[in-house]
Amino acid sequence: MVVAQLVEREGISARPERADALSMSRLFSWDTKDATLICLCYVESATSAQIRYAVRRVRRRAPEALILVALFGSNITQIESEGLGGDTQFVQSSFRATVDKIVAAASAPCENHSLAEPMTVAAV
Repeated sequence: MVVAQLVEREGISARPERADALSMSRLFSWDTKDATLICLCYVESATSAQIRYAVRRVRRRAPEALILVALFGSNITQIESEGLGGDTQFVQSSFRATVDKIVAAASAPCENHSLAEPMTVAAV
């Protein structure tokens, strides 16, 4: 919720989701039609396998969206991005760095996103 509020202060539409948003029952009910970036925020420790699994599930639901994984926990290990797809980025330990990365993605031209369209960020 904090990331979504900070992103909205930058003028980017954001829709926060609860922590259980990645459950099978909730994932299929996501409205990802307008989401051009999905930010997965991990506050607690998460293993590389858990993060890769979450990214794969989100990628199946929103194949065109850029996925940003924000790692805020103090026990986060280095995550290898192999097998996560080219549109997956990581940021670690900072709300400001996360918001800056989202703002940079919103201002960068992309073949999947027209600058004339508003960018919608779903923060999970």
